Amino acid sequence: MRIEGRERREKLYIIGCILAAVMIFGTIGGIDHDVISMEQGIWQMMWSFILGLWCWNGIRLEETRAARSRRWWV
Repeated sequence: MRIEGRERREKLYIIGCILAAVMIFGTIGGIDHDVISMEQGIWQMMWSFILGLWCWNGIRLEETRAARSRRWWV
């Protein structure tokens, strides 16, 4: 079964959201156990949050495109 472009992008966005959540929780744990510095943790949390927002917006856009699609067989 061939995965269409829209479905492939949506799966990548979902994987990105999961990765961002894991990075955020991992960063919190790393800061708690003094494995990484506070400055490094703040940068990592910021970029993880940006990744999560970008992927969430991508999912939203793909769902909007699917809802506006005029093809009834999709």
